[in-house]
Amino acid sequence: MIVTEADGHLLLVRQTDHQVLSGLSADAWGSGRFTRPQPFAPLVRAAYEHDNGWHAWEQAPKVDPATRRPYQFTDVPLEEHLAFYRQGIDELSSRDPHAGLLVNLHCQGFHNQRFGTMPEAVMKPHSPGREAALKGFMIGLQTQERELGRGISVDSATLWAQYELLQFFDRLSLYLCMPPQKPRELGPVPVGSGGELLTLQLTPADEGEVRITPWPFRSPTLVVRVPARRIPNRTYDSDDDLRQELTRAETSFLSHTLSAD
Repeated sequence: MIVTEADGHLLLVRQTDHQVLSGLSADAWGSGRFTRPQPFAPLVRAAYEHDNGWHAWEQAPKVDPATRRPYQFTDVPLEEHLAFYRQGIDELSSRDPHAGLLVNLHCQGFHNQRFGTMPEAVMKPHSPGREAALKGFMIGLQTQERELGRGISVDSATLWAQYELLQFFDRLSLYLCMPPQKPRELGPVPVGSGGELLTLQLTPADEGEVRITPWPFRSPTLVVRVPARRIPNRTYDSDDDLRQELTRAETSFLSHTLSAD
């Protein structure tokens, strides 16, 4: 879950809802110089399904013992995170190897600052035992990456452009799921097939409106919304305490209008 504080409450957005928002932005991609690297359908599917592994976790979320609040998505215990992500990648790969490969790369990127494209991301230290588990997991992902790559017909430059776009769709959705929105730069974003990269400027305007420069989507505006639940901003005694509060929570929507500056 994506957890933020808002109006004295905790605002919770499920990863499985966040990924739908990522998919919507992928579906809308392609304005002027922002062409679609082909084949594009696997990238759209990867954007819509890159967090499938979270489904079971979010049916029964847990309390972080360090904060006594719901686990922030970045703080879920490493062993659990690795296990459910690998399950999600394997399931998607069985249906669409190209999309599965992109999500495989997406998962690898969590542990290397998105292949160096997000150097500001702080890498958390792990105990020697967890570091060894992570190393073994990464080796497994790299083996799977090679196997999946042999089964698809796409050159490395196109695959890398698709990976960079998936990161943009993911990070844009995270930005919209974590109010209040502030001015932000997002990139690198690939342009066309020549290797050009841009950084996009995100500027909040009126309530719920975000202006993006340069504009990368096909329509003049893009209206999106994502369900969220509000629960009291208090400590939770147990996982059951949190889950009972969630059953009582009403669902609201975070709505945004994206537009050209």
